[in-house]
Order: sequence, then C-alpha cells, then structure tokens
Amino acid sequence: MDIWPRCMVRTPLPVAISEHVPMVLWANATQRFQGVEVEIMNALGKALNFKPVYYKPNQTENMDWELDGSGNPDGYGQNGTHIDSMLVDEVAAHSASFAIGDLHLFQVYLKLVELSAPHNFECLTFLTPESSTDNSWQTFILPFSAGMWAGVLLSLFVVGTVFYAISFLNAIINGNVSSEFFRCLRPNRSVPMDPKIYRRISFRIAISRYRPSKGDRMPRDLFDGYANCILLTYSMLLYVALPRMPRNWPLRVLTGWYWIYCILLVATYRASFTAILANPAARVTIDTLEDLLRSHIPPSAGANENRQFFLDANDEVARKVGEKMQVVGYSDDLTSRIAKGQCAYYDNEFYLRYLRVADESGSALHIMRECVLHMPVVLAMEKNSALKPRVDASIQHLAEGGLIAKWLKDAIEHLPAEALAQQEALMNIQKFWSSFVALLIGYVISLLTLLAERWHFKHIVMKHPMYDVYNPSLYYNFKRIYPQH
Repeated sequence: MDIWPRCMVRTPLPVAISEHVPMVLWANATQRFQGVEVEIMNALGKALNFKPVYYKPNQTENMDWELDGSGNPDGYGQNGTHIDSMLVDEVAAHSASFAIGDLHLFQVYLKLVELSAPHNFECLTFLTPESSTDNSWQTFILPFSAGMWAGVLLSLFVVGTVFYAISFLNAIINGNVSSEFFRCLRPNRSVPMDPKIYRRISFRIAISRYRPSKGDRMPRDLFDGYANCILLTYSMLLYVALPRMPRNWPLRVLTGWYWIYCILLVATYRASFTAILANPAARVTIDTLEDLLRSHIPPSAGANENRQFFLDANDEVARKVGEKMQVVGYSDDLTSRIAKGQCAYYDNEFYLRYLRVADESGSALHIMRECVLHMPVVLAMEKNSALKPRVDASIQHLAEGGLIAKWLKDAIEHLPAEALAQQEALMNIQKFWSSFVALLIGYVISLLTLLAERWHFKHIVMKHPMYDVYNPSLYYNFKRIYPQH
C-alpha cells in the first residue's frame, strides 16, 4: 500500500495592519511590511499553521464605536467612551482575525475584541519643541546681570561726579575757582552785549590779538570739566590710559583706587565671559508634565483613548493635561507645528524618534525624558477567539527566547537616541558674532557723535556774530574772554 505524504496547507487569515514604528513599517527595499509585530505574526503563523494576509483598512469605511456602561454598542450615549482605533473596528466587525499596529492594553478594547498577552512595554511620552539660550549677539552683555550692568553705569556717573567735586573743592582751597565749575547751576548774570560791538573793527582786532599772559591763565586740571570727568572715568574702565596724571594729590589718590576698582571689575567680566564662551549654550527643554503645563503648549495625541486615559488618571497634573489634550491625526506638518510650539505630540518613544529623524527642516525637537507611563503592547483578536490561549503561550515562548527583543533592536537601529550637547570649549562664529555687534554699536555711537558735533558747529558756532571763516581764532579767543556769551 502506497503511503502518500500529507500536504500541510496553511489557512490564510486576514490581518488588519496599521503602520506604526517600531511595530509595523513598510520597507521599500523588500516591498513588504516589517517590524516587531509583523515578525511575531509570521512566527505565530508557523506555530499555529495559518498564513497571515496583511491589509490596510480603508479609512473611509472606518466605524466609530461608542460604548455605554454595559459594554454594548449603542450610538452616542451620554456617558459613552469613544474609540478611534480602526484596527479594533476591523476585528470587532469580523473583517479581520487579527489586528496589529502598536495597540495598547486599554480596558475599553476588551468590550469589543480579545487582546493577547503583552509582548512589549513601551515608554509613552511627549515630543516637544526645544529652544536654546544661545543669544549670540547678546554674548558680550551676558557676563553681568541687569542689576550689575545698572550698577556699573551708575558708578560711572557717581565716580565722575566725585572726581568733579574733589577738583572743585581743591580749587576752593587753592583759591583759583574758575567760572567753569557748575556753570549750569549758576544763574546767568552776564549783561547782554550790544550787537554793534561785534561789528566794530577795533573790537575784532583786539580780540584777534589777545594772548593771555601767564598770570592771567587759570591753571586747569584733567577733572575740572564735568564732561572730561565722565569721559576719563569711562576710558579708565576700558583700560585706556589717562593723558597724564592729575596735578592734585587728592585726585591722584582717588585715581589709584578707581584703577583698582576697574581691575577687579574687568577681571570679573573676563572670567564670566570666558566661562560663557567655553561652555555650550544651555538647552531649554520640557522634561516633565509640570513643565508641559507651565509652557502652555497644547498637548495632543493620535487617539481618543489616550486622552481618556489622562482624564481618568488619579494624578491631578495628568488630568489637567487630559483636559487640554487634543486628538489629532498624523499630518506632514506635524513636526513643524511641534517645532513652532503649537502642540506637543504623545506617543511611544520609538515613534517619536522616527518623527524627529524624519523631520527634514532641521527643527529642534526634544523627547520628554520623563516617561508618562510604560504601556503594554498587545495584539487584537476576534471576541472569544479559540486561538487566544495558543497565541499567549507562543508570545511567552518568543519573549523568553529573546526573539522579540532582537526584533525590536533591529527595528530601532536607525532611530538614534537624543544626542547629548557637546561639552568641549568650541568657539564658533555664532559666539563670536557678539564682537561684531559691539563694534557696530561703537560705530553707530561714533557716527551719531560726529553728526551732533557737525550740527553744533553749523547751527551754533557758525551762527555766532564773532565767527569768521577766514579767522577761526577770533571766535575761540572771544569765548576765552567772554565764556558766558
């Protein structure tokens, strides 16, 4: 008697599939689906003698389920729970025997389908925008706080005024007080000159021939003028040497102590400035739910089940996040919206890595370091499926053999974790840009000063009756004799 080998024909079973990294993704190189759950389904097909036939559900035929407290589908009840997953819809409608695509173990699913034993646990968190404290053009003002800068500017005027006051007191003691001191505070007692005097030839000749004798010359020191006091204290702060030392010893002593103050101030500034240049700019990130609430960035998720999980949480912060959470679908501009601070997206860590890598705009995206929760990942089967015990046992064997961990490692090898900021002292053009800004500010102030001097010369000096373009010394001699006119 001939013995014919029995041909083992595997029964095809429809498997609803939804692309979601790292469980299911389409590989263009092999023109087929791959991922952790695809490998699990292929292994289950060999163990249970069936052939998985993968298909993507039609989104236009997606059903919305609303479950009341008894667990029966009844439209839109008042206390119902809305289900967004089209994978659960496919299995509940008996269109598919299995459903894979990063389904999480939500209790509401158990009212419609059977869920397998967890084959993995995912870290669910938020993808948030990231900003930096790298204010490159402000680098030269960062070594001091706002209060410190205000104190430095105030010290310029205070020390300049002290120099001026000591110079005035020293002139009183020596008996050579000039009328230049505190001119703006003195009442104008000068008698207006007759305009006819300016036109007299004899008067102009006398003024042009005026040469002050040594006895008439009032000895002037560096700090006899208030404008000079401010400019010289400013120059000493910038390590610019004085034209000469003051003649009076009180001013010399004060100058020495002010030099010590300038040395300490500049040394402090240089140390802080060097530390800023030698360290990378701090990153401003959102790493906790409290930070997310304080940032006022609206949280979002891809399914209503995730939002409902936050609303049902015992933690008050999580409930506040759930109240602000929006349910949004995937779109091409999702990462750009996150980078602009328009939303923060909630999903598993590996899918968030995929979004960050796929972003071609170079936006700064940050994955929250705090895991909101570690959620079990399951497969969906038809309600009361006879395959559930065998499926659970096979998943346990695959996990114990290390195959699921190996498949997960293969699926995420091209999804690098977030790189740490560099710690070396690297100087780049962004940090050096502040020097050009400081130089530009100096150019602008110098130009404005030049324009102000030009305006003063054209509208005040040239309009004076004693000004003569062919004899400029006439005007300046007149001002030496009659400074109040």
